[in-house]
Amino acid sequence: MHFVNNVRDAASAALTLCRSPSGEERTTISWHCDEEVLRLDRTHSSLDPDVGRGVHDAPLSLVPREPLTLTVFADRSVVEVFANRRAALTARIYPTDRTEPASGCSPPAAAPTSAAAAYGAAHRSGDD
Repeated sequence: MHFVNNVRDAASAALTLCRSPSGEERTTISWHCDEEVLRLDRTHSSLDPDVGRGVHDAPLSLVPREPLTLTVFADRSVVEVFANRRAALTARIYPTDRTEPASGCSPPAAAPTSAAAAYGAAHRSGDD
C-alpha cells in the first residue's frame, strides 16, 4: 500500500492496519511532528496473550512542505514500513481476527474516516 499525506501543519498522522471488526486488535503506524518520529505500535496487534507487543520508533523529520510518504507491506504476520526513503520499521504481528490488511486511516487533524474511504484515499495514485 502506498500512502501520501500532506502534513503541513499537523501534529501527527496515523494509519491503522489489521484492525479487527471490533477494533480490539489493530496495528498503528504514526508520525509525530513534535517528536520527529515514525512509530509502529503493536500494543493492540493481537489478543493472543503469548504474543510480544511493543512500540518501534525510527527518527523521521520532514522539511517544510514535504509530504509524509509511506510504503507499507503487510501479510499475515509481518508489517514493513518505509517512510520518505529515509526511515524503515519492520515488526511481526499475530492478529487473531484479521479481516482486512488496511482498515482505517486517520488523516491529520481530521475525524476518523471509514475503512472504504481510507482505502480509496490511500490508493488514488494507482499504486497497490
